[in-house]
Amino acid sequence: MRRYLDLSWNEAKEAHFSAWRDLVAGNDFNPSLLPGWMQCARAVSDDRPDWRVFLEFDEREMLTGVIPYFLHEIRLMGIRARAVELGGNLVSYHQEIISAGGQKNLLREFMALVRGWDLMRMFNIAAEGKTATVVSELAGEKGCLHLFHPGESSPYLPIAGKWEDYLSTKSKRHRYRLRRQEKSLQEEPDWVLKWFEGEEGCDDLLADMLKIEAGSWKASAGMDIPGRPAELEYHCRLLPMLAKEGMLLANVLYMKGEPAAYGLCYRWNAAIGQMKTSYQERFREDSPGALVLISLLRRAFDEGCEEFDFLGDEMEHKTIWDTESRRHVSILLFGSTLKGRMLGLAKQLQRRVGKRDFRDANQGGTNGRSAA
Repeated sequence: MRRYLDLSWNEAKEAHFSAWRDLVAGNDFNPSLLPGWMQCARAVSDDRPDWRVFLEFDEREMLTGVIPYFLHEIRLMGIRARAVELGGNLVSYHQEIISAGGQKNLLREFMALVRGWDLMRMFNIAAEGKTATVVSELAGEKGCLHLFHPGESSPYLPIAGKWEDYLSTKSKRHRYRLRRQEKSLQEEPDWVLKWFEGEEGCDDLLADMLKIEAGSWKASAGMDIPGRPAELEYHCRLLPMLAKEGMLLANVLYMKGEPAAYGLCYRWNAAIGQMKTSYQERFREDSPGALVLISLLRRAFDEGCEEFDFLGDEMEHKTIWDTESRRHVSILLFGSTLKGRMLGLAKQLQRRVGKRDFRDANQGGTNGRSAA
């Protein structure tokens, strides 16, 4: 017989974070669902809500399911509503309900436990994943209104074989450009590529990232890390966490001693995921951003990875690598309260008349914050 617990974040941290980590790793969920990663996002969330963790154990007392969540008030269509948020709504690349195969039963028990909510929000859910399927099934069983809204199509490159084998599939022009860029990186005396993987280099890596971001196009667009205090604190916490877990893989390209471009990745199971990259505009003509990306891609092939995940939405500098894509959706599941039912009907009507603006439903979510 299965057993369920609903604990505060700190209670779960003391007793169950290790098993939670093993559950994510053993079932190959994205590492942004790890408790340590989620802790980084939780620590810098704007309203710092009271986080809780719903846990499922099997008859052997093995942890088989985890739903980190919090409740707070939001405004939807100008109306105050009580919302249940999955913890991964703050930052997650391919969010799923964390379970060893029993997502439907876990979500059913969770919905029975948490009462009085008007809607449940799930951002950046894998469209072809188990979570999207079980939400539809449970909504049908319980008569709950729900809406799926298209999200990012996240490109990734499946890897099989060696780097040279992959290059042979590209056009002659593309192969020439890549080899010329790799040769320049090897032969240009004023260009130095440095790799960061351990805890000892985190401070230097962050300092270089901030300098590059401040000189990039992101600064004028208000998207740079140093220009956003919460984003800065998040990365101050994230880098050492990744290094401690053995997941950090990053590089910085220096041109004439100056940090010109960087790539920040995680290494997880058989995949490398590129969370963030940028370059200084004054080095634009030398294509430093392309050089750090090529070196990261080659590293993935050399290490025998099965996938290089570009994360975030489709962009030309990602899709030129003949990538495949993972579709994502945001889900609104409306509760059985009167307000929940009325909001669900109003959102359905809004969609039917062609007003598909989902922004008010997504307020407060910062999922995938690093995928830029």
